[in-house]
Amino acid sequence: FAEEGSKDDTRTEIKTKEEIKSDALTTRTEIRAKAEERKKDNLERIKVLREEHRIKIEALNSEKLDRVSNLSKDRLQKIAELDKRQIERLAELKSLLNIKTNIENALERIDSGTYGRCSNCDRFIERERLEVIPEADTCIKCQD
Repeated sequence: FAEEGSKDDTRTEIKTKEEIKSDALTTRTEIRAKAEERKKDNLERIKVLREEHRIKIEALNSEKLDRVSNLSKDRLQKIAELDKRQIERLAELKSLLNIKTNIENALERIDSGTYGRCSNCDRFIERERLEVIPEADTCIKCQD
């Protein structure tokens, strides 16, 4: 009987295929949820930035039209500064749109079963990297 008891103990220590699949599904589900949340946050930020950009462009254009006839040096500098800020906002918007695209690509990789593999070398991407940047498609070695 002692041998049978030890066999049972050994069996309980080994995970079944179903348990491993369940763990993998849980991890995928958690990653998908994080990616979806990040996508939602980025979409909201993009929406806000687009609206801010539209309003500021309208105000800037209105101001430019109103002042076109008597532009002073100070006024030109102010307009140039406003233009510079708009360019910075556009760069931020572009960056957020890139993140959104990367998140959508990561969701496609999750669905196709290729998520977590480096797109350059096909090695597994480090779990820590995916926890910080769930949309990462390269391992740390290939990121550069």
